[in-house]
Amino acid sequence: MTTYFAAVAAAACVLCASSPSEAGGTGRFLGSLLARGAVRAAVAAGTSSSSSAKTYSADVLTVSQLAQCIKRASKLDEDSARLKTSRTALQTSLDEYDQSKATVEAQRASLNRSSSRAVNSFNALVDRHNAMLTDVKAKQSAFNADIDAHNVEVNAYNGDCAKQYYADDLVEAKKQAGVTGG
Repeated sequence: MTTYFAAVAAAACVLCASSPSEAGGTGRFLGSLLARGAVRAAVAAGTSSSSSAKTYSADVLTVSQLAQCIKRASKLDEDSARLKTSRTALQTSLDEYDQSKATVEAQRASLNRSSSRAVNSFNALVDRHNAMLTDVKAKQSAFNADIDAHNVEVNAYNGDCAKQYYADDLVEAKKQAGVTGG
């Protein structure tokens, strides 16, 4: 009878794919999923026979389920990369806002309040600064919503895909998922 690979091998997966580049250039989710299968294949080499019947219980992914998990992991990796880019852009906006705030404070301290031209110029600066604050708050809110949505997807993925699977099912699952290499 064919056996599936126990969760003990999953601990070794962390050592095999501690970074995306070590997992064949895939991201964190897909790399971990693929490396886990590779580790299980190595651990169980010679302990199972491909010709024996496989049993797919609630803890064991079918080929179709594994293919869906591969697709989901790939999408989560893409989303993670997009969120990293968004985080960098948001941080740039926050840095610009902080610079604007420092400029407003510096000009406030040296403002010639008896000059209407100076006061009008300062008020225009404050208006631009306030518009920047509104923009930064909107970007922060959108980013937080994206993070929340991503976390929901990650939790669903973990619930559905953090299961065992037969290592020899990985080749067919990758074909079904449209993944090459790895």
